[in-house]
Amino acid sequence: MPTSLYCDREDALPLVELVLEKTAGNPFFVIQFLSVLAEEGLLTFDHRAARWTWELGRIHAKGYTDNVVDLMVGKLGRLPIHTQQTLQLLACMGIGAPSKLLATVREQSEDALRGDLHEALAAGLVLHAEGAYRFLHDRVQEAAYSVIPEPRRAQAHLRIGRLLVACTPPEKREDAIFEIVNQLNRGVAFMGHTTRRSNWRNSI
Repeated sequence: MPTSLYCDREDALPLVELVLEKTAGNPFFVIQFLSVLAEEGLLTFDHRAARWTWELGRIHAKGYTDNVVDLMVGKLGRLPIHTQQTLQLLACMGIGAPSKLLATVREQSEDALRGDLHEALAAGLVLHAEGAYRFLHDRVQEAAYSVIPEPRRAQAHLRIGRLLVACTPPEKREDAIFEIVNQLNRGVAFMGHTTRRSNWRNSI
């Protein structure tokens, strides 16, 4: 890390210790934590001195949590709102999902979906490969899911489950049955809510 920061080991040691404390040395989270510091102007490159500089006091004053999920929530919160919404839907589907299905759930084309997720891809939070989008780490998926209000979670799961039923050919339904049942089970709360609301309306 001192080499990456273009400074002496002794100068870098306090920052290295802080990064280790916050990330437990996980390479993915080291990158994410340093990018957060750079985004917030707490880690900057001094072109005149040809080295990275930082103010440890200001970094400590920010009170960054040791909870990696909280760190990811903050990073996700700086993305455009449409990107956040798409990531939340993806989180409801698990660690990853086929592009076509995610676009269907999002009610947009795959090209529009790619535009929605461009900044998340650039930030190294998700990747696109073999026709699917996938979170780079399960903690990113956990963070995206954690910010969804409880009622919306059940609604999203129910909708995804119904779309899986509608979009899965009969001959492939057996292979997808566990995912379909999982989504529908997680949407039961919303189903019950809508049923109660319907019964209430019908009783008027």
